[in-house]
Amino acid sequence: MSSIDFKQTPTESLISGSLAGGVTPWVYQPLLNAKIEQQTNLKIDPQTKKGGSLIDAFKKLSLENRVYKGVGINSGVNCVLFGLQNSVKDKILQEIGGENPTDGEKILSSVGGGGFVSPINNINETVISRMGELSEEAIKQNKPKPTYIQVISDIYIRKGPRGFMKGIKLLMAREGFCFVPAFGYLAPKISGLVEPYIRNKWISTLIGGSLAGGLACYVSTPFDTNSTRLKRDQKVTWIPRECMKEATLRFLMGAIVVPLFLLLNESLKEVQKRSHK
Repeated sequence: MSSIDFKQTPTESLISGSLAGGVTPWVYQPLLNAKIEQQTNLKIDPQTKKGGSLIDAFKKLSLENRVYKGVGINSGVNCVLFGLQNSVKDKILQEIGGENPTDGEKILSSVGGGGFVSPINNINETVISRMGELSEEAIKQNKPKPTYIQVISDIYIRKGPRGFMKGIKLLMAREGFCFVPAFGYLAPKISGLVEPYIRNKWISTLIGGSLAGGLACYVSTPFDTNSTRLKRDQKVTWIPRECMKEATLRFLMGAIVVPLFLLLNESLKEVQKRSHK
């Protein structure tokens, strides 16, 4: 029985998704912080037409010692997000798809998993975005950088409970219709198509995850950008040069995060499969 044939229980999906999700931020956090910096803080000089690049973002983060800001708490939150997303997706697929689910049922279960975790994800991204703002202010004033709990308190005092839900509709569009289906449907589909030619499950998973993740993140860039802008009380824009300026960075993030998660998840499935023997 291969790991593809092996069917995880919802609890096993929760465990493998949580462990894999907790590792991924340690790889992509610098890219995530650079993305937020590009979306909200960096400006292009109207005369020189320079500035606002990925290199500019990393320079600014490096000078302010914020390259890995938020990685610890993001790792913990991702344990919850990826675990629940994985478990809910598989549970929905079991209920509606049975032993041989159709492509439509796989897509539907992925959308369901993404939609389920979107509120938690939105809260975390709201806090991380605000943390970047407050950290920048603290550096200018030579004050200590705020903790995650302090940022939560700041948002609640300023905006109340609704402050944590700003941009959630756009985030749900990003997660439910783009990013999560890349995990649950598109990546395995591409992997299945290339595996007969490569004859190596791990390499085909890497290729499928990279292509699916990169494409999903690139396409969903306008939703991601505007969700972040709303969280920072900035105007929504659908002008391509504004809402797509970090599309290349998001493609890179997706091409790294999705295959990394899938490879870790597959490795944990192998361990779980052996424990059933």
